[in-house]
Amino acid sequence: MVKSYTTRPMRPNEDSETSDHIFITPEEVEQFRQDIVAYTRINGYEYFVTSDILSQSDVYVIDPNGIENLIQNAGESYRFVQIYISTPYKIALERAIKRSDKNFEERRISENSQFKTYEENNSWDYFIENIRDFESAVDMLADIMRNSREGINIE
Repeated sequence: MVKSYTTRPMRPNEDSETSDHIFITPEEVEQFRQDIVAYTRINGYEYFVTSDILSQSDVYVIDPNGIENLIQNAGESYRFVQIYISTPYKIALERAIKRSDKNFEERRISENSQFKTYEENNSWDYFIENIRDFESAVDMLADIMRNSREGINIE
């Protein structure tokens, strides 16, 4: 799993060891600029991955704007399989509250248009409606990844 860089602060229940992110300051971003292959900005915070980190990973959780950037910068070097995981609002809100995400609503509003466009374009390879527990979603994702590697279409 890609551990991307971000300039956002850690959430209260988050630590650098278990997070999906490497936390840096906005001033530190410039030192990575030449190696960035995917970049997005969410609520004023920067998120990105370098080619070095990407080359060591199989899974990258990224927003639609970041996908466009990733394909543009690294699409010739990798075969990307897009798996769109959609979570209904009520479930997403409950999960945000559990992880002390105080910016959930603000982020949801700001991301709404990019996700709406992504859904209209229907450009993903697989779709998971994330309405069950975490383990079920992981199992579905693992099945898709395994079958994708073997060249089996399981839609």
